[in-house]
Amino acid sequence: SCTLHLPPPHTHTHAPRRCGGCFLTSLCFCLLGGVGLDVASDVVETNDGFVVCGYTGAHNSGDVTGHYSSLDYWVAKLTKSGELLWQKCFGGSSFDYARSIVKTNDGKFVISGEVKSTGGDVEGNYGVQMIWVLKMDEIGEIIWKKILGGTDGEGSGSIQQTSDDGYVLSGYSWSNNGDVSGNHGEADFWIVKLALESSPTTTAESSSLEIYPNPVNHSLSLQLSHALSAGTEESLSIRITNLLGQELHHQFLTAGEALNIATLPNGLYHLTAATSSGKVFSGKFTKLD
Repeated sequence: SCTLHLPPPHTHTHAPRRCGGCFLTSLCFCLLGGVGLDVASDVVETNDGFVVCGYTGAHNSGDVTGHYSSLDYWVAKLTKSGELLWQKCFGGSSFDYARSIVKTNDGKFVISGEVKSTGGDVEGNYGVQMIWVLKMDEIGEIIWKKILGGTDGEGSGSIQQTSDDGYVLSGYSWSNNGDVSGNHGEADFWIVKLALESSPTTTAESSSLEIYPNPVNHSLSLQLSHALSAGTEESLSIRITNLLGQELHHQFLTAGEALNIATLPNGLYHLTAATSSGKVFSGKFTKLD
């Protein structure tokens, strides 16, 4: 909910505060969120108000609805007087942080941050933490989304639209594979230029995955599509999630090695296998005892 403090016209209810050589008068403030952690990271002005991005762990309480798990991207549209018009949660099974928002030349919004999730709104995550960029329309519906990085972890700083209607993104990366090359050691600055929306862009390759036997009761084998030549990849990052997008299993597997899933309860599961070069293979299997 919002608490507004508006002084009468042409009067001051208190002396203006001086900050850095200029006088500031508080016109209003707005408190938004729920019972958990809610953090605002960035804000842009629109013709009729503001759009704020950040992250929330409020678990569908207070102003927050549509929460997935742990921490989600949280986006809120406010009027000029601070009233909440709408809010949206974006994310998946784990911790996701929206860091920066920009209003685009076509009146939409692009948000950047980092995600640890799989499932939900997040597709193609094959690393510890990857940068996630999404574009949404004026009412918070996703237009497109893009995941960037490698296997060892990335973080997002700021995103801006460029003069050619593409985007430039600043952040950091620990990786030296996938979308990242030339890492000097530990975490480096990482600057990414995204192409025009109408131009082809580079994303993590996603291909079909054959899982057998299926249904399975103890261990399964993976057959990657022809896009991956035999013997070219030594290790796969395996993630298994349920239909709610919650991650139940993660391990590194040598290509050709069987995967033991005996401890999983009966049910339908989604499996992704990511290579060190950034290729992502996905499929579903049924566990039956």
